[in-house]
Amino acid sequence: MVYTAFKLDCCESNPPEEEYEKLRLNTQDYFTERLEEQFGSQLSEVQLSIHHKEFGSAKPDKHYNIYVEWDIETLRKPDSASTSATADRQERIVQDGVADTEANPENLTRFLVQGTDLMDYMLKAVQPIRKSAFANVTMGFMGGKLPTESMF
Repeated sequence: MVYTAFKLDCCESNPPEEEYEKLRLNTQDYFTERLEEQFGSQLSEVQLSIHHKEFGSAKPDKHYNIYVEWDIETLRKPDSASTSATADRQERIVQDGVADTEANPENLTRFLVQGTDLMDYMLKAVQPIRKSAFANVTMGFMGGKLPTESMF
């Protein structure tokens, strides 16, 4: 799971669902382009949904007023099975490391979190949402969590 946090100036209430949907669409386009650069030959489609969102919760710290967790599902070419990077109740933080070339959930998440220029993302996917709270973004943060495996 990838999460983003934003500081939106002049935003006193939770943005409407239509604005979140525009953010989702722009973020899906941006993430798709990024993932195709790295894993293009393995992917047939990238689907993005909002797993969880909060307004005014100061996550991951007091500087941010919008927090969004993204579920990213990647569909592989016909010769492979589908894989997804989704949220789980038990999570671990994505550690530093070199992204592998296999399009598994950990590598997809690591590539997005470590390989994305946050300013580029905000300029191309967040600020262009005209006449919305997201157009007033002044700060952003991106992080990732992966499901932990439990063995019983």
